This record gives sequence, C-alpha cells and structure tokens, in this order.
Amino acid sequence: MAELTLVEAASATGGRLVQGDPSLVPGGYSIDSRTLRAGDLFFALEGPTHNGHTYVGAAFAAGAVGAVVSAEVAVPPGGAVLRVADTTRALQDLAAHVRRRERVKVVGITGSAGKTTTKEMTFAALSGPLKAYRSEGNYNNLFGLPLALLRMPAGTQVAVLEMGMSYAGEIRRLAEIAAPDVGVLLNIGRAHLANFGSPEEIASAKGELFEVMGSRGTGIFNADDDRARRVADGFEGFVFTFGIDRPADLEGSQVTPEGFTGTRLNVRHGGSVWPAQLGFVGVHHVYNLLAALAAGFMLGCDLPGMIERVGLVAPLPGRGERLELPGALRVIDDTYNSNPAALKRAIGALVAAAPAGSRRVLVTGDMLELGDYAPEAHREAGRAAADARIEALIAVGPLSAVTAEAARERGMAEVAHFPDAAAAAAAVSSWARAGDTLLVKGSRGMTMERIVTALRGSLRERKTH
Repeated sequence: MAELTLVEAASATGGRLVQGDPSLVPGGYSIDSRTLRAGDLFFALEGPTHNGHTYVGAAFAAGAVGAVVSAEVAVPPGGAVLRVADTTRALQDLAAHVRRRERVKVVGITGSAGKTTTKEMTFAALSGPLKAYRSEGNYNNLFGLPLALLRMPAGTQVAVLEMGMSYAGEIRRLAEIAAPDVGVLLNIGRAHLANFGSPEEIASAKGELFEVMGSRGTGIFNADDDRARRVADGFEGFVFTFGIDRPADLEGSQVTPEGFTGTRLNVRHGGSVWPAQLGFVGVHHVYNLLAALAAGFMLGCDLPGMIERVGLVAPLPGRGERLELPGALRVIDDTYNSNPAALKRAIGALVAAAPAGSRRVLVTGDMLELGDYAPEAHREAGRAAADARIEALIAVGPLSAVTAEAARERGMAEVAHFPDAAAAAAAVSSWARAGDTLLVKGSRGMTMERIVTALRGSLRERKTH
C-alpha cells in the first residue's frame, strides 16, 4: 500500500489540506463508502449518476481518516479534508505520483478480449523470480487502475495492470498514469462499436498505449491479428511479437486440445522449443499464454520456469472456468462478458472441450455495445454455431432472437430463445442431459451467471433427491 502523508498527497494533487494532521499517513484508499476500511482516505468522486460528496459522512462513520473533496462538506472533529479542483483527477494524479516515486516496472495489458486472464498468467509467470503485483479483479478503468497503483505493496518490483476502454482517450489517460515499460496488445475486435465508428477506430484507441510509451518502451503484439500488426508498425519502441499461424518472435505450435482438461502445445523461441501444458480450453487462451510469456521474457525471466508456473494457473470464475456437475454434465462458465470475436473463440473452445459422444450446447446471451453492427453480429453468431456443428443452441435476450433464427436457417434442429437470463435459467436445466457439454456466455449486462447458478442448484437438488 502506498505510504503517503497528507501533505505529500496535497502536493501531488495540487490540492490544499484544509483540516487534519499533515503528517498523517492513510492506511488505504477508497472510492466507495460501502467497502471502505478503517484508516482509508476517501475520494468523493462525481459522475453522471452519483456524487461522492453525499457519502462523505458515511465514509467517516465507516472509519475514514480523511476525505478528498471538491465541495464544502460536513466533517466530524479530527477528520482530515483535502480540497482539490477535481476529485477524479486527484485520484489519478496521486496514483501517477506513486508510480513514478516507486522503483517498479509496469506491464500494461490491453485488447478486446482476454485482458484479465492474460494479466493473471503474466503475474504467475513473473512471480517466481520477481516480487510481482497485479491489479485486482477488473480494475482496468480510470478509477480502478489508479486504485490498483495506490494499493500496490511496498517493495513491488513489477506491476501487471489491465487497461480497458469504452471511449477514445481512455487508454491514453491510463498510460499517462501508469507509464508502462512494457505494453501488450492481445487483439482488436468489434467490442464497444457503439462508441466507435469502426474496428479501425478501436485499433487507433488501443494504439494510444503505444503512442504514450514512445521509443522508450517495449511493445508486445499479436502477429496473427492484422490490426494489432498495423499498430506495431507505427510503434517507435522495441517490438516483440507472439503468434501461432504466422512467424513471430515467440511462437506456439502443435496446439493440441485435451478435451475438458486443457490444452497442450510447444513454445518456440529462436532455436529452442519447450513443451507446455495449459489448464484452459480453447486456442484463444494459447494466445494469452504466449503474451504473458513474452512480457516476462522482456523483463528477463526464463521461459521454461514461466511455462511451468503458468501451467498451474486455473481459469477465474466466469472466464472459462470448467465445472463438472452431477450427471456427467460439463459446463464452461464464460459468463463475464462477450463480443463477436470472443464468442467465436468460445465456440471453438466448446468444440475442443466436448468428448466424443457429448452433446454440445451453446447458451449465448446478447452482445451489447455493438451499435449498428449488433443485428449482423448476432446473425453471424447463429451461423457460426451451426457451422461448428453445435448440436443445441439456447439464445438469450432480444438481440439474440436473430441468433436463434440464423441457426435454424443453417439447419440446427435444437434451438430455443428466451427473453432474458431469468427465463432461461428457469428452463435450461430441463434441457441439460447427462453427458452434455455446455458453454454459457454473454455480455456483462445480461447476467448470464444466473444460468450457471441455476444449473448447479438444480443438479445438486436432483442428486440429493
């Protein structure tokens, strides 16, 4: 945790300490009075639908030692108050100050899909020879990333940070705060198209990371992704590539699915080859592995040791987690989020995971934030499922009605559509047969995890009774 006196915080944020002990060192940093811990410094952030100044009293009641504010607020006796022009900017500037004060290397990971999994793999790869830290959960936005830096333990040698975006300019600001030494671009797909005119505009926004890094940084790029390669072509720093299908500095070859248990492959660099075992299903996770290994290699870690450590990493809940339920039912829980490219990869994972004779069932929810591309994206999803010879499709949400329609038109016999996850959750367990392999996926706003929860509960009940 960053140890900063209030006077140092005031200097870093351009603020003024109007009340409190200048030498006080907060025990932590918070933007949410509900999860604040005693000793934290509370930032009263303002947004379109909330005003953190409303919760300053609740923050002090929960044990905050001080509050960063931009307006007059009532503060209990003894509570510290740091007045700034903009509380969000103050949070970011304080994090940037900590990043530059500490002797730490930073890896920044971005892409349309796979950021969190790659972050976890990179953390595992680095954690043997280095004291590594990674941002928790999906702390990847203009609030979460600064908090991640402020919560970085003392003595950290390398911080692995996830960088997400919804609009142009966000990645640039994240890069300004974190000042990455190594930037990783996993892929560029059709996510957040509602806020961008084209995938090329998405590529430009992702490329902001490398514009900020400039010639001083190292960029790691997916050689198999055409848009990522174009970003690499414009990067002024050192370029290192990874891939499977095209020549790259770090290559994956002989990628072999091992059913529901994971994936086997060889990792090649120069004239050396190492076998690797990955506890993830789907070739897209091989790209995540290669990106993580490339980042570690650029920081001086040996490839054999990293391969061994990453081989022990398991999927996080909602991000490709494999569940074996009563009745020999296999479920891939990939409910955290979805976009067209990620869904296509997930369909491949379902095909790879299902053993011979297992009926493959795709449960897919609406993919949000796609703008005018949404209808065609959902039609393509239905066609892709049918072309992959998925035996059954459960489509969830209003946009996914065309997914169901397209699958039927392509010849898929077992197709159902439900208006929302609640309706699907009530029915899906009756669809599941002994020996099935199911993949459940959808955008975050679709709450597709309710379906996985229903499956677990109904099958537990079925086994008990």
